Amino acid sequence: MLKFWFLLTIFAILVIFQCQGDNFAYHTRPGNSACGPWVDPENEEYIAVNPGLFDSRRGEICSDQGLCFRVKHPSLGERTFRIKDRMIIYRNDLSLKAFRSYTGLLYKDYKNKGHFDGNGEVVSC
Repeated sequence: MLKFWFLLTIFAILVIFQCQGDNFAYHTRPGNSACGPWVDPENEEYIAVNPGLFDSRRGEICSDQGLCFRVKHPSLGERTFRIKDRMIIYRNDLSLKAFRSYTGLLYKDYKNKGHFDGNGEVVSC
């Protein structure tokens, strides 16, 4: 019985340390990291930069607070989004459309569930 509790304690410690790691923060809950607060894609528009990371299940960028991304939406007109500390995109979200621009930025409008191809640019806020 003592061996059971010892193994259970070791397992619990390993789970706790794993949950504090970066992978847990990426996939399951809003949290903080070296890049800043996590952006919840279910609640707001988000963008992701750095196509080199798209081979994995996510992409991210750590950016200055003074950068924004300007796009022209077919129905909403021109909109500008601030590039926050961390932007997350999931590779298995097949509805995302890539912009054909040198930035390699992706965009999705969650509020209207609208998806489109277009050109975007990084500008100063």
